Amino acid sequence: MFPSRQVCDTWDVYCLICAGPPLNPALITICETRQTINDFPHLKEHAIEFDWLDKYLGVPENNAPLELGLYDTQGDFELPNKKLFCPYPSYMQAPKEDHKQYGLTCHAKCYQLLQERLWYNLLYQDVWPLLDAANDDNTCLDSEYEGMTEYQEQHMLYKYIEEDRNALMLLDPTSNKQNAQRILKVWEAFVMKLSETRRRLLCFCCTFKRASKLASEKAGSKHATQDELVWASTAAMPASIVRLIATRAYLASDVDNSVDAPPA
Repeated sequence: MFPSRQVCDTWDVYCLICAGPPLNPALITICETRQTINDFPHLKEHAIEFDWLDKYLGVPENNAPLELGLYDTQGDFELPNKKLFCPYPSYMQAPKEDHKQYGLTCHAKCYQLLQERLWYNLLYQDVWPLLDAANDDNTCLDSEYEGMTEYQEQHMLYKYIEEDRNALMLLDPTSNKQNAQRILKVWEAFVMKLSETRRRLLCFCCTFKRASKLASEKAGSKHATQDELVWASTAAMPASIVRLIATRAYLASDVDNSVDAPPA
């Protein structure tokens, strides 16, 4: 059984990918009304299908997914090493604590959905600049998630999900086609835009490689290695920095007209 939730001092941390809740509603008291899932016939029909909701992953800055334990109802997830995992940058403005790890949080099944359907692994560097650090409860993109955010407040508003008969939004997207379509509609556009950004980044890096080589041949200095360029092109380096490096290297060398200069 999950920890009890009191309205004033607990809250839900929503999945970055689907905007759904971090706890299985079949196992909690819905604290706004002190009701359980047995009081909601539509949700009760699907009670055995909600087990996936409490299985979360954390994606820290090194992008190596961590399997998270129980959500403590106050913003943190348990880790096997007795540390806590805190959704970040939702608490960007607060000092970091030694006993906590920080990163993005999402359902394991939602992470799997993006891998299988969009060939995309959720990366911290791709997403955290898009989260609103001024809103310390924000762990989702600036999107309505096809209606899911209408049910988000301090806690998930199960009462209204019941009234709208929208339990499908709480079903495993790797096995429920409708919920998968809802989530993919949000993320397909994001991943396509990201792919174009990375393509341009790679072009900047290729320009940098050629310009750097020509410049270093004149100066007799070592130019950037292939590994360094690959590292930059995978967005580990901010695009603004790569662009600045590429532009300066281009201007510092005698590059022939067959090489496109980085855009101004």
